[in-house]
Amino acid sequence: MTSVIWTFEPWITYADGEKKMVLGIPKLEHTSRMCDVCVMEKQHRKPFPKKSSRASQPLDLVYSDVYGPISPTSIGGSKYFLTFIDVFSGKTCVYVLKEKK
Repeated sequence: MTSVIWTFEPWITYADGEKKMVLGIPKLEHTSRMCDVCVMEKQHRKPFPKKSSRASQPLDLVYSDVYGPISPTSIGGSKYFLTFIDVFSGKTCVYVLKEKK
């Protein structure tokens, strides 16, 4: 069983910038020990890359999917739709289909 040490700062900052202690809450002493969860939550991660390294030009990598049958059908009688997503540009095309063949 591991012991968890909680830290809490019972201060209120007022509009004039002055910090005052909240009444009725005992002051906790700071400790140099930290629980495992606190250490993991303070770790930094590298940001995600801005551009995809999987595609170097348009139409280099395209995802597609067929979805359906949908209910109710569209006004035109379509029950399915087909999507194409270009990874490089992020462009998406959606086509409606009456039947899947």
